[in-house]
Amino acid sequence: MAKLRKKNKKRFYGFILVLTLLLLCGLAALGYFVFEIKEIKVEGSQRFSQEEVIAQSGVQVGQNLFLVSKKQLKANLEAQPYLQFSHVSYDLPSTLIIHVTEKTAYGAIPFDGRYAFVDEAGKVLQLSDEANGVPVVKGMGATAAVEGEMIQGPSSYQMHVFGTLMPKLFAQSYADRIVEVDLTQPAAIHVKLDTGMTLRLGTIDNVDAKLGWVETLMPRLTEEGKITGTLDVTGENGASYIP
Repeated sequence: MAKLRKKNKKRFYGFILVLTLLLLCGLAALGYFVFEIKEIKVEGSQRFSQEEVIAQSGVQVGQNLFLVSKKQLKANLEAQPYLQFSHVSYDLPSTLIIHVTEKTAYGAIPFDGRYAFVDEAGKVLQLSDEANGVPVVKGMGATAAVEGEMIQGPSSYQMHVFGTLMPKLFAQSYADRIVEVDLTQPAAIHVKLDTGMTLRLGTIDNVDAKLGWVETLMPRLTEEGKITGTLDVTGENGASYIP
């Protein structure tokens, strides 16, 4: 009798175990289909369409929201040099939102008859036959340029000056008029505008104050018709205009 009771007890526990496993499998399957991706959205992209970013991401409708590998998503997106993965968010139960930022081409560095568009760190975003409005950066001595990799050739100090200066120049009111930046001698920086005016900055030291002087004087010089010549801000006490 005791043996029979023990045998029945084992059967009961076995039944409970099987039932539990079936229940867990059912819940897992239910969860997969409840959180199945039915819509994918993209936030933060200006250069690329939603469809282009989604295709680049590799994520597809039908996947589970919470089984999308963020590591793989980041790798897929950043295979396009202009894109940088930020994070994902969810509009439950079925929408995945991919958040990205886009890198800025701060300079067009001449290389082998073409231009390497680079971000502030020197990563090559694109190779182009034309500068297409991106300021041409002279004197960098590029020896290799591969999309998605760091530009080769410029000295570390040149890249430091470039990375410090260019984002600040892009924040100025005259940014869209900058056509050339000469970093041949990083201690004697020259910036050329499309009007023919040259900004003589000298070293990168005190660059915020120097650009502030330019920003202050530029409207007055333009009003007076002084759109060529040289605006020298290498001194310590302000700017001087040389026709």
